[in-house]
Amino acid sequence: MRDGKSKTMEFITFQSKVINLRVFDYSYNPIKYSNIDYGSDFIQSNNISSGGEYQYETTQHENNPLVGQNVSPNNDQYIYTYTVSLPPSLESLRFSHYLTPTDSRINLMIKRAQHLRHLDVSYFQTSYFPQIYFEGDHNIEFINMSGIDANLYCLKHSKVKSLFQNLSVAVMQNIQLGKAILSGCDIFSLLPVIENLDVSSNNMWFLSENAFIYNNELRILNMKINSFTEIPTAVTALSNLEFLDLRNNYIQSINETIRKWLDQQYPRTFKLYLGGNTFSCTCDTMYSIKWLFTTKIRFDRSKKDFDCRLSNGTVINTLHANENFHDLFSHCDSETWLQVGIGLIVAFFVCVVPVAIIISYRWKITFYIYKKFRRVVEKGLRQKCQYDVYLSYAEDSQSWVINSLRPKLEETWKMKVCIGDRDFLVGESKSEAIANAISESRHVIKAVATLEARKADVKCIPDELCHIWKDVIDVTWPDNESDNGWQTLKLALWSELS
Repeated sequence: MRDGKSKTMEFITFQSKVINLRVFDYSYNPIKYSNIDYGSDFIQSNNISSGGEYQYETTQHENNPLVGQNVSPNNDQYIYTYTVSLPPSLESLRFSHYLTPTDSRINLMIKRAQHLRHLDVSYFQTSYFPQIYFEGDHNIEFINMSGIDANLYCLKHSKVKSLFQNLSVAVMQNIQLGKAILSGCDIFSLLPVIENLDVSSNNMWFLSENAFIYNNELRILNMKINSFTEIPTAVTALSNLEFLDLRNNYIQSINETIRKWLDQQYPRTFKLYLGGNTFSCTCDTMYSIKWLFTTKIRFDRSKKDFDCRLSNGTVINTLHANENFHDLFSHCDSETWLQVGIGLIVAFFVCVVPVAIIISYRWKITFYIYKKFRRVVEKGLRQKCQYDVYLSYAEDSQSWVINSLRPKLEETWKMKVCIGDRDFLVGESKSEAIANAISESRHVIKAVATLEARKADVKCIPDELCHIWKDVIDVTWPDNESDNGWQTLKLALWSELS
């Protein structure tokens, strides 16, 4: 191929003239080598150096005319669109491991693709994914895009939307999908009618719960050789799923939500492949181990002897763990009952102690509630009270009450005061008049001037009156006629009136 330009023209002429060509394979054709990674499936043991890097030879084809047509990837206005007319009967086209210069930026217009069903562009080395157009309808059902970084096209849906719209089978290994998902890539939404999807070897460890909401037709899902620590709950949205491959991940157990969903797949056939995962055999996961041997789901290992690590680090298998379930997990029940016992004790104290307190102080609590309720009611019906204050006094306090206290209440503070000697009707029973006056007053003031009464001990109060003592405000009047006594009395009266 010393004359690259003439060979290219020969190829163009050839593909335009062939009529009955059904399969065309142009794979492993280097235009220009670049630093590539073929993936673990293509690395042979004898090609690995001591440093763990893949060794290969590089060859430059300086005379290839396609190399000279490429432009800088930073110069978008010079992106060329090439028109490719496929042979009319072509069904399968393969450009696998095609090495193109990293700076080539072209778009493709594909004609006569109505019979094309199979497209393989896996490990096509490029740093720019072309915009792909189709003239007329196409019915591409299978595509292999393994090895092409998903970020080159996933975030620009228009580039591949038309290419993916009819796909029933897609192979997308080693496309760095785990990293692309974190960047906002929603590649699954591009596959509305996909039935068989292979996204293995992509270092995925997370999928959102809505990842597969657009993939109702998906029946076969291959996610082996990734980094999942549990079966993603996103798969529960796949109502037609029949096969799920999660081999060689880091799955340690199957949670209750996934177990219930898997059991609901019966009686239709469902296969779950979990080989290569090391399960956890601890008290927290023992029900997951037991479930493996009760479910009717089919596994890749008919004996269900998956690797299983005990809490002490010893690795056994789940079959052995199930056969010796009592010996391995009997101590878990004691822990469970201990937790139940602690829970009951806590519940006892939470429930019984408050009840005991309520019973012991039921009368005080009842009176407190009554007092609060009465205060609220009286506040709402305050306008119905006839007096603000009922004033009662002993003979030795009469002079101070008449000359000082009554004027302060009525004239200065503008309160309506009831005084027995002045306001009781003649001939009325005094005890009844006092009772009626108290019930019609918001406050009662009892003026006591004797030293003995002022120093009376609270313990001397009868038990019947102890419950109302907290409603009594003791205003001790100073010997000198200062403002402190008046201020204290005013606060006691007006705080209830506000």
